Amino acid sequence: MNSYLILLPSNKKILLNKQVTKIGRNQENDIIIKNSFVSKFHCEIINSENDYIIKDLSSKNGTFVNGDKIQSEVKLKNHDVLTFNSTKPMFKFISEESSSDAENILESFYTRPLKKLNDYIAFRLKYIILISAFIFILTGLALYIFRDKNGNDKYSAYINEDIIYKKYSELMEKFGEKYLTNHEIISKIRKYIIQYNSDNTYKISMDNRKKYIDMIEDIFKAYKVPFELSYLALIESNYNPKSYNKYSGARGLWQLMPETAVQYGLIVNKKIDERTDPVKSTQAAAAYLHNLISIFGVHSFTLTIAAFNVGDGTIMYSLKKIDDPVKDRNFWYLYKNDLIPDETKEYVLKALAIIIMSENRELFK
Repeated sequence: MNSYLILLPSNKKILLNKQVTKIGRNQENDIIIKNSFVSKFHCEIINSENDYIIKDLSSKNGTFVNGDKIQSEVKLKNHDVLTFNSTKPMFKFISEESSSDAENILESFYTRPLKKLNDYIAFRLKYIILISAFIFILTGLALYIFRDKNGNDKYSAYINEDIIYKKYSELMEKFGEKYLTNHEIISKIRKYIIQYNSDNTYKISMDNRKKYIDMIEDIFKAYKVPFELSYLALIESNYNPKSYNKYSGARGLWQLMPETAVQYGLIVNKKIDERTDPVKSTQAAAAYLHNLISIFGVHSFTLTIAAFNVGDGTIMYSLKKIDDPVKDRNFWYLYKNDLIPDETKEYVLKALAIIIMSENRELFK
């Protein structure tokens, strides 16, 4: 029996021919997915005596089977749909019978009495008609719910790129930063706003934020760090101080690496790991952000965000490749000319999307 993952929507067939098939962004995976919502090592599929088990590898956004987030691992069934965030299907699991079994099934089908075949077709038609009617009713209900009494879209501001562009430009201008104004950037920010708004993880993260935001704000003020950067903890850990990435070794609210944590005064050893202390880890993150701003300047708000993701050394190395440092020393030049990793590009756009939607909830609910 052969089993496959069918890539959606292209329907490309991937044979599961290993005992363990790893999926994620990292090049070491068997199936590599270049998507910012997929973790470096997201999940794995285990072949156990022709039973296929999918196991989540502590991914940030979760592994979903038929729309339900798995807690640890589940057995896959034929035609299960796999998703690596809560909104976008990526694979369908298909388990095929052996060729001899398939031939017997095919032969049995064609030797059925004509009446049974007609009954089967009639049943399928009824099934299709019922599903179509159900979808039609749901569509009508959605149009009714999401429109006001005058027939206008209640959430036009939410999907309006002009509003997003206005808030994006205001944010950039607040820090005196040069910025790109092309459609691609606004479209990507809009995409992330829609994804976060439709993902229950964002709502949970904002509830978690309430527990720590007063403490974070006080510490950021003491270190002269812009309050907007407090939203980086949402991307990093969903404001979970116990969050741990076993593949990278990052831990805590701010997902500090061990060497960075130690550099900024935290104790990290086999017995003690102060990265899990919300206050101490926030003090370390604030000190780190303070230094990044000192290095790149307040007019390079986005370079600070990029450096927090990939490290100040990588960003400084990228800046050395700029032809005109007076004119082009900014994140957007690095973005346009592919001088930074794709993951960092998307990280900055996600951060801008979260800041814009979170600071303007009346427009994006």
